[in-house]
Amino acid sequence: MTIFFLKGILIGLLISIPLGPVAVFVIHRTISRDCRSGFMVGIGSLLANVIFAVAAIYGVSAIGLFASYRERLDPRALDSGLRGLRLYPRPRT
Repeated sequence: MTIFFLKGILIGLLISIPLGPVAVFVIHRTISRDCRSGFMVGIGSLLANVIFAVAAIYGVSAIGLFASYRERLDPRALDSGLRGLRLYPRPRT
């Protein structure tokens, strides 16, 4: 009984793994050549993802620095930004 339960958990985990194009390429490279070749493809994918993540972090931090610099210059920047998003209307005069 326990062995069927463990096999069911293992099969469920294997089925739930998301297979994207890179994972399929890693599996293909591992089957067609050797384990080291598939591992290198996986490491290359990891490095590409790290580079994109670092670029995204620096981009978001640059936007945040620009926004804080702008707020120091004009304290009404947040107010005009919220009005631009129409979160609250402009007061009628």
